[in-house]
Amino acid sequence: MVKIAEGNLTAMNEEDKQSLSIQALITNKTAQLQEKIDDYEGQIQNLKRELKTQKALVQQYTDQATDAREKLSQNEKKLTKLQQQNATLTDNAQRRMAGQQLQQGQGEDTIESLRRQVRLLEDKLRRTKTAERPMDENRDERTRRTVESLQQQITDLDTHKKELLKFNQQLKDELNKVRLRNEELQKINVFLKAENESFRNGESPRSTSSGGGGIRRIGESGRSSVELEKIIALMKKKIDHVQAENQTLKSDLDRQRATNDSNRAFFTQATESTKEIEHMGQTNSRLQKEVALLREQVAQLQLKALPPSPASSSSNNGFH
Repeated sequence: MVKIAEGNLTAMNEEDKQSLSIQALITNKTAQLQEKIDDYEGQIQNLKRELKTQKALVQQYTDQATDAREKLSQNEKKLTKLQQQNATLTDNAQRRMAGQQLQQGQGEDTIESLRRQVRLLEDKLRRTKTAERPMDENRDERTRRTVESLQQQITDLDTHKKELLKFNQQLKDELNKVRLRNEELQKINVFLKAENESFRNGESPRSTSSGGGGIRRIGESGRSSVELEKIIALMKKKIDHVQAENQTLKSDLDRQRATNDSNRAFFTQATESTKEIEHMGQTNSRLQKEVALLREQVAQLQLKALPPSPASSSSNNGFH
């Protein structure tokens, strides 16, 4: 009986030792799992902070895209306004050019007539394209050649006009020379008349000529010269008036060119803004994909951090 009792005590001691060993193993395994859980929780917090930063960046890019769209809308409104101003300036310039051409004579009338024909042909082409009717290629080619021919005639007439203006300036220079020569001849005529009068009176030519009577009669005997000077003065006024109108037209054309340059700059800026918005959209899409990937990683880490079930833990500990 004593031996049996001693055997039972020995068995109980062995079972207690095994139980303590299993409990120590469970405690060690639990501590390891807790460390892993703490590590995963730290990683989850870092990922959450990074996700928050990415969301802030996405919001920032969204706000920038909204601002860019607003700026693009404002630029489009400005562009429409400038196009209207450009059309107004173009109409004013055309009216001024038409008024000047009416004063230039038959050559200018011919130029304006040809330009009207060009505009009519261009309007006809536009109406045909707008109606979306099939276009005869031969007719289109003939029309294009007609327009080119008319434009060439306009260019030739403009060249002829410049040559006429140059010839007119040469005539003005010759007129000035003739006027000066006429004045000299009038002075000589007065001097000869004075000499002739002195010979008739039996006086000395020197004394008569030195009296200055001929010089005083220059104005009286030069009525045709005065009339010529009046005509020249009127011509100068007319020339000054035409030059002033030409200068005004040049100023209008310069302003129109500046407006066209400004319109091109706005078109370029709008195109760049559109490209920037597209780039922001691509960046936004890429960030959304990265955020989705981070969310998947967080979900996987959370699944890994879940503690195992008691049954599986007991079976694993018994196995070890």
